[in-house]
Amino acid sequence: AQLAAFEKAIKRHQVCQILYKVKSRQVNPYKVINKKNIWYLQATEGGRLKSFSLSLIQWLDIRSDTFTPDNDTLELLEKNPDPWVSEETFEVNVFIPASIAHYFKRRDLLPDQEILAEDSKGITLRSHAAHENQILPLRFYWLPNIQVLKPAWLKQKFVATLETWLAEAE
Repeated sequence: AQLAAFEKAIKRHQVCQILYKVKSRQVNPYKVINKKNIWYLQATEGGRLKSFSLSLIQWLDIRSDTFTPDNDTLELLEKNPDPWVSEETFEVNVFIPASIAHYFKRRDLLPDQEILAEDSKGITLRSHAAHENQILPLRFYWLPNIQVLKPAWLKQKFVATLETWLAEAE
């Protein structure tokens, strides 16, 4: 029911009031997408593009007032099929060993990826991500092969997550 309500609000450009993670938010809905069986609402809040997991929206009120969709936001959503899309991205550099490099050369597995260097040991890729969830799950999937070179905070987050998992497994 929520999905259909959002789709109607998107078509009519209606402002929505939602309760998300126990916080009331006024959003302008742009798009509803499904990524790995999770539905997301892509909307602007205070002029910033954000993604909201539909399962975490506790309440919805479709208002009678409308908004004018922003062309830059529409273009950004059109170019990026990921739920974690934003005007603000961070640069990530990773090293991929030669044994699996062909998977990354065949198609873009990281957002906005480009090859920076290539030698007999492997390839170094640069990617621009809007959220850590665009990088970390892939890093865990290819464990231990992919090495995050930068940013340092993402390397630390990866190690901290592994340490938490190992501590819980004991």
